[in-house]
Amino acid sequence: MLVDVLRCPGCERGSLRAERAGYICSQCSAGFPVIGGAAWLFRDPRGAAGEGRGRLTLIANEVARLALTILQEYASAQRKIKDTKNAPEATQDAARQLKILMPRDFIAQAPWAQLQHFARYLKAITVRLDKYRADPARDAARMKELQPLEQRYWRLVAERKGQQDARMQEFRWMLEELRVGLYAQELKTPMPVSVKRLQKIWESRPR
Repeated sequence: MLVDVLRCPGCERGSLRAERAGYICSQCSAGFPVIGGAAWLFRDPRGAAGEGRGRLTLIANEVARLALTILQEYASAQRKIKDTKNAPEATQDAARQLKILMPRDFIAQAPWAQLQHFARYLKAITVRLDKYRADPARDAARMKELQPLEQRYWRLVAERKGQQDARMQEFRWMLEELRVGLYAQELKTPMPVSVKRLQKIWESRPR
């Protein structure tokens, strides 16, 4: 959501969290209502038009900055896949990941919170292929662990004709984090991830 980009318009320090009646600042506890389905994030209602234009500019600048960073890592990953020789399974897997992660409308498709991690996901592809020559067997072993989880997930997505609930969406991004954990540990993940952990989450999902 675009509101996730913004700081509190009152104290300009806190982040905003959604509540039943609107949004609350994490720092100053100021409240901002939802009017007509939109968050009313203005300090002074009388100056809302001018302040709104300023906020739209901030949002546009932030989206553009993030998109540039993502596209730079995307270009690097594409080059690395193209330049990596004698690694057909690894490069095919990386290319498949890239295609899924980066459709033409990725900015519109992905949740804003996840877009913050896209550059790291893409960097992990480059790091993986940088490491491949030193230990191809290790890469193959990691892929053998990962693929059954991904295949089960995408098979279920296909069965549901692309419809995903919140738990499935969360699992989808955990698969990306697992790739980081398996192939590029130095880039770190925001939560603990492992094959066993994801297997347990998958098996406990509602049927």
